[in-house]
Amino acid sequence: MPLGNGLLGDRVLPLPFDHYEVLRHGEWCTVMVIATGEEVFQGEGRAEVAVSRAPF
Repeated sequence: MPLGNGLLGDRVLPLPFDHYEVLRHGEWCTVMVIATGEEVFQGEGRAEVAVSRAPF
């Protein structure tokens, strides 16, 4: 769901950040689990996997 600033928002992912790969193709981004190829996000614009300092 888009937020007021045009961002889709944050999503907590279960694996460490280095288990994901961000693929950019044109205006689209796909975030995949490296080991399995599972797609966890696909959408228009920019995506990144970041480490949160929040104690999840």
